[in-house]
Amino acid sequence: MDKLVKRINFGLIIFLIMLLPFFFLNKVYDNYFDIEYHDVLWKLSPIFICIYIYSLLRGNIKIGIIDILIYIMIILNIISCYYAIDRDMSIYGTDIRYEGFYSLLAYYSIFLSCKCLRGKKYVKGILLTFTFVGLFQFMYCIMQIYFKSLLHNTVWFVISGNMANGFINNPNFTGSFVILLLGIFVMKYLTDNKNYCLYLIISICFFINLLLCQSTGPFLGAVFMLIFALVFLIVKKKLKILRYMMLLLTFILCYFGVNYSYQ
Repeated sequence: MDKLVKRINFGLIIFLIMLLPFFFLNKVYDNYFDIEYHDVLWKLSPIFICIYIYSLLRGNIKIGIIDILIYIMIILNIISCYYAIDRDMSIYGTDIRYEGFYSLLAYYSIFLSCKCLRGKKYVKGILLTFTFVGLFQFMYCIMQIYFKSLLHNTVWFVISGNMANGFINNPNFTGSFVILLLGIFVMKYLTDNKNYCLYLIISICFFINLLLCQSTGPFLGAVFMLIFALVFLIVKKKLKILRYMMLLLTFILCYFGVNYSYQ
């Protein structure tokens, strides 16, 4: 039973990741499937919560400090919704962004359920899927900025100015998605001794994608991520200074190159 629950959990997470390019392709065909991402997310969150509770009851996982912090955030979210001026908006979000309590609860439930997926095969499977979608989105963002005429007229638009919005149709959210992948591959590049050249290339792709979004928040997140990586590796005595300097130099060149291409 435990293996079945893990497989269901793993399959649902892969399904949610793959929904991003699916909704992109759905737009190409003028919303052939009349469904929105947040609808799927909200409907699946009770399943993730049940998986998490089941794993706790079975003793497969234990409540830690991160769990407690998420419980506190959920309680604070409930209090905020109760005292909100527009209670419906606080629960559901706006018609376009859907950033209300239901979406936050769905994210919390997915995060907690991921604790149940112990094992390299699960982590590797999620990372490969995550990376595939991220690279697919990188190519799409390149087309959004530099090759708009090649895109279908229902998907080429950008939300604000010349900011790539990716599959999520929002440059801020797309930048947040990219920064997660960038952090993973930067650390793999800085620590791996075999495939670090490949990880550098992938990191460059995601950094360029981040620049194309032109979103200040995720970009600052990348800066703090690089600082944290430096401090962490120094503390762990695993810093390869030449490799780190190469990464910084490459990112600086990419920054000026992308900015110059916008002019």
